[in-house]
Amino acid sequence: MPFPIRHAIVRTVNPNAQIADYTETSAISIWRMALAASQETLQTGLLTAAWLRLFGDQLSQVDGYWLRWQDMRASAEIRRAQSVLYGRYLARGMLGSRLNAQYFVPLRRNTTILANGVEVRRNRAGDIPDWIAWVDRPGGYILGEAKGMLSGSPTSLLRQASRAA
Repeated sequence: MPFPIRHAIVRTVNPNAQIADYTETSAISIWRMALAASQETLQTGLLTAAWLRLFGDQLSQVDGYWLRWQDMRASAEIRRAQSVLYGRYLARGMLGSRLNAQYFVPLRRNTTILANGVEVRRNRAGDIPDWIAWVDRPGGYILGEAKGMLSGSPTSLLRQASRAA
């Protein structure tokens, strides 16, 4: 199967108050999503081909433009679980391909210590992002959220991580 490209409406959140959030139609590489799924589940890209095949089998054959899955006629619980997992893989794949994010570390409930000794602490109530990842640019760290909206303060978490680095 060739590496398919599908499209989705993508929302980009800017923590800088001077720059507004925006949405755009974006090309999505299903191969990048499969790589992200392999890295998320096994911490390696060795099973990318298996994930690519699974996603290829489940992509809608009716709509070849938008990122849509076939109607799998599964129970509501299965569809919800797939939505959560596929959303997570898609978000990680997009952060990797669009921002060149690397070294994804899932954030724990209160404190996460990165391999380089940086400590990320939760400083208020609310949702926390799914990951902190490294990008090669000033500030170095980005927060990644797969689905939903953060009710906490992502900028204060990033400031803490940047100061500790």
